[in-house]
Amino acid sequence: MLGYDIAPFQVITTSVFRFMSVQCEDESGKTVLLNFELTRHYIVHKLLLNVLDTDDYKVWLLFLWSFDGSAAEGLELKLLQTARFILTDFASKCNRDPAFVPKGERTFWIDRIVPLFQIFGDQTSYLGFEWCEAEPNDYKTYTIDSLTWMRTSKRSVDGLGYNKSKIDQIVMEGSSGLQNEVGGTGKYEHQFFNSDASGNDEANPGKYVHIQRRHASIPITFEDRYEWIVLFELLSFLLILLEKQDKVKEIMIKERNRLVTVDPEKTVGKLLSYDE
Repeated sequence: MLGYDIAPFQVITTSVFRFMSVQCEDESGKTVLLNFELTRHYIVHKLLLNVLDTDDYKVWLLFLWSFDGSAAEGLELKLLQTARFILTDFASKCNRDPAFVPKGERTFWIDRIVPLFQIFGDQTSYLGFEWCEAEPNDYKTYTIDSLTWMRTSKRSVDGLGYNKSKIDQIVMEGSSGLQNEVGGTGKYEHQFFNSDASGNDEANPGKYVHIQRRHASIPITFEDRYEWIVLFELLSFLLILLEKQDKVKEIMIKERNRLVTVDPEKTVGKLLSYDE
């Protein structure tokens, strides 16, 4: 999801926060990970349960890399490898002396956030990333004055995920202090609800409906390890969305080059030509 920036001092009203609270669902009710790829193997889910139930992170590597994942294929194989590398990195950090726990905002971002998403991108091949002071391409277009064709402002983000077509897919912010980050997150969510985190309402052509909001906490200590279940639920959901986008792009390329016949009744022009 990619949302446009909102003025840094814009006030988020009580009604907006109430709206966002209503949209916040309990992640324990999600079932993407358990029913991943509509298989009955539940391979990644089994791996997580086997590893996380172990009370000693020092033996995690044995479980992670000796686990029988031979039945995994396609997206599930990508997610399995992602889980192995992410949890290996986490086990290494669990061995860190408390005296060296990061205190700075930037250090935490680089230490915990960057490796997680970079591993996800490397193992799935759906995303590449630019870190620290990256500017979204959509924002460049959004901030061009229509009269002078000059940029009106510039803004960089802490993390930017893009696909093979160099189209921005994920915008990440996370190094401006807790209070600023809480407020900034609220503003981004408000914008998402009114733009990208929405879809067409088939019952009401031309109307949009909110899709959903998902969240997860990144485990920091060994005692937090069970939170990986929720986080991988989110990553599996993201992986499925990215694959769908990839398939849609392939179909559109074939249609544009007339390799696939398109029913006139299903063209974009026809679907958008509705009566009020």
